Amino acid sequence: MPGERRRLRVWPIALVATLTLFAAWLGAHHLREVPPDPFADESFAPAASAEENGLTVARTLSRPRGDGLTRELVDGGLSPEEAWELATERLLTLREEVAPMRETFDTLDARPRFVEDCAPGFDAPCELLPVMWSTELAGVVALAEVAELTPFDEEPHVDDGAWRRADHRLARAVDRARDFHASSYSLVGIMVGIAALARVVETAAPVVHGARARGARLPALEAALEAPFPERSLRRGFVFDQRMMRRAVADQAWGLLFDRARTVGEIDAHTEALVAYADDPSRPAPLLRPHADQPLWWLYDPGGKALLDMMLTDGSRLVPQATTRLRDAESARIALLATMREAQ
Repeated sequence: MPGERRRLRVWPIALVATLTLFAAWLGAHHLREVPPDPFADESFAPAASAEENGLTVARTLSRPRGDGLTRELVDGGLSPEEAWELATERLLTLREEVAPMRETFDTLDARPRFVEDCAPGFDAPCELLPVMWSTELAGVVALAEVAELTPFDEEPHVDDGAWRRADHRLARAVDRARDFHASSYSLVGIMVGIAALARVVETAAPVVHGARARGARLPALEAALEAPFPERSLRRGFVFDQRMMRRAVADQAWGLLFDRARTVGEIDAHTEALVAYADDPSRPAPLLRPHADQPLWWLYDPGGKALLDMMLTDGSRLVPQATTRLRDAESARIALLATMREAQ
């Protein structure tokens, strides 16, 4: 019948039109090129070789565990006066605990650089907590050099050689903290670098207190603390995270529910907003709204959106935190330096 013949002719046309539209959609959203990286010129290579980098030595140290004296000095929340008094009261125990660390610290002090060496990639874990451990333990090793058992009926003896060793040890710890702070490039690394500046001042304070009590000088430490702690932007850290996320998206299996180009474009846009905020914190902080909280988010690219919800974080909150913590570290540096100069 004529009507049936017309219907038979329509089906192939409809099928061809459907396939054509599907092919166009597929080409527009799944076969198109990933946008070029707007931060392609950023390099994240370490500033020193493994043989020069003291961080590789620091990773051989273990953070003190249990209830030993070293752990109490590191984690006990003691004031400089309390730490000095505890070290003098239990000096033999302290020296016994730090004895295995001395050779490692001699090697660490001899390395010319102390820099981040992380590679951008979720499959390339990078251990940075040893930056903090080595900073904390350097102060304890220096304290063990100069703390002395209180003698009976005479003035304490000042061992000039021990004070020179402690002075050098603390000065090198400050140098390492400055080097890592200046060279770090991952978001975690930059925040660890800021924390290391504050911690190195705190860990030197008990020795400074002891130096005042004994009338000793710490010229190397004073020189190491002379210059202000420089400010750092989180810009490179945001770009480092962008590089990691781009690589993670590139490794994802292709599928109809995943638009690689759109997903990468959103990563880049989010990073550009964070970088602009890091460069100028007076502007409004960029907002990050999870896709799962948005209506009908699953209609297009649900795989990419789910992946982004796992990877993207509200990095803007770290910008004021970094500024505040660095200012606190700088205030502590100024205060400790003033304390050292008052005793002269």
